[in-house]
Amino acid sequence: MAAWALLREARARTGLSQRALAARAHTAQSEIARIENARQDPSYGTLERLVRAAGFDLKLELVPHDDHDERLVEAMLALPVEERLDSLEAQSEFFASAVEVGGSRGALIEALTDHDLRFVIIGGVAERLLGSPRVTDGFDICAATSRANLARLAAVLNELEAHTRSHDTERWNARSFGLYTSIALVTSLGFLDVWFRPDGTNGYDDLIQKAVDVDIAGTIVKVAHIDDILRNKQAIGGPKYLSHLPLLRELKRRRGD
Repeated sequence: MAAWALLREARARTGLSQRALAARAHTAQSEIARIENARQDPSYGTLERLVRAAGFDLKLELVPHDDHDERLVEAMLALPVEERLDSLEAQSEFFASAVEVGGSRGALIEALTDHDLRFVIIGGVAERLLGSPRVTDGFDICAATSRANLARLAAVLNELEAHTRSHDTERWNARSFGLYTSIALVTSLGFLDVWFRPDGTNGYDDLIQKAVDVDIAGTIVKVAHIDDILRNKQAIGGPKYLSHLPLLRELKRRRGD
């Protein structure tokens, strides 16, 4: 179990707030927060001290190494990019049938690039294109926010009959996006989440600096660098996203990034 998860569980079992645990351990609440958000990797001594302050002992034991994630990453990295995306479509078919929304990330990518949209692929699909075996039912992009690009985004959303997940289809224009940091959409080709400032980043102009060029069937797309994917997950925090970090770090090691 990761340090952040151990510390959260210790607090949960005793009903302690971060502030209360910090007082018991004679440390700052900010240190507890950094560890629990996976922004600080504590030494064994530090973790032992914090867990003890919550009323528990930390025990170490030797167990056989579980190389499950390593084997999955190695197998995914051995596949061509197109096959990585195809395997994601096959694995997540049941998600689409469950919500009665079909679609294809490949077709969505084609529609976006056909409109010369400036965007970076982020989230689970970015992870898969870089070689992660993790399955996702969504498709997330970070779009540039220039007036011209927002007009192109509006055009492709109109073509795809896009609407928010709580409203009927609407007509989009460059002014539709207002002060949104993100919009969760349903399109004729499936789910699409458009982000303008993903957590932990400054948006497209930030992400494009380290974005990776990925060739999908002859189309070059920009995919967020694994460092920026990690930065985004850590900023979001919470058990769901923090649990993705070990696999991403293994992928980063295997890719040599």
